[in-house]
Amino acid sequence: QVATFVQFHYSPFGAMVDTDTFTAFAPLLMAMEKYADNHGFRYFSGDDEDQAKWESDGRAVEDRPASRPRCELLAPVYRDALQGESGPFKERLVREYDAAQDIVCLEAVRNCMIATCDSLGLWPPHNEGDNAGYQDTAAPVDQIAGRLWVDQELRRTEPSIGERLDMRARTASFIVDFCRAAGLPLKDCTKANTMLAEFMDRVAEYSRETPGAGSSEHKSSTSRRRPAPWHQMMGAAAVGVAVLSLRSPQVYAQTFTRSASALISAGAQVGV
Repeated sequence: QVATFVQFHYSPFGAMVDTDTFTAFAPLLMAMEKYADNHGFRYFSGDDEDQAKWESDGRAVEDRPASRPRCELLAPVYRDALQGESGPFKERLVREYDAAQDIVCLEAVRNCMIATCDSLGLWPPHNEGDNAGYQDTAAPVDQIAGRLWVDQELRRTEPSIGERLDMRARTASFIVDFCRAAGLPLKDCTKANTMLAEFMDRVAEYSRETPGAGSSEHKSSTSRRRPAPWHQMMGAAAVGVAVLSLRSPQVYAQTFTRSASALISAGAQVGV
């Protein structure tokens, strides 16, 4: 009944959140869409009880359209479901929460890989990449950089792909925040941790084999085109860096201390 009511009154909404991937969270996402957009798709515990923060235009509660369901009424329904006993609905929510964590962690790793390639003077890469996929971290780092560039260019030049992935990432990060506020633990981002650690192994190999890698002279001599603005590359998935670092601080610290310039570059952009 809640889902039907929200969907009926929110038919114009949903353009900024991915309700197709996260169907169980769809009513909540539609109800809190404006809040999420105004807060960088972060959720802060207790905000759904603060009526002033819900109103994007600052209107008093009594001035709101009566047909608009209040997020401070819907959020507790989801919070109670997440905190309650196991059942079909909670199981769906937990599955989508797990999927959201995978999305933000893997997107965060991708962004950190781009930051590292940039710090090494490999962004733009020396050679055009192929479509084999940057996730193959057994490949040399310059080859990974080429594949990352191909992926980034695809996102940039194909709005239907790039915008969809951006929407999925920012929705996932909002769901992770909401579920964490409800008391759910973070999962082990094993795949993301392994991918990042293996990539940093390739970085170490490249640094040993390439004198001056990462220096300003090396970067200026290898750069062909101006890279895309950082805010476009980081996007809403910045929260994924925090998720990854909170869950596996040792792996995160060990891999990034092996590339100080990458830590500085990535950290400065996402505020970690």
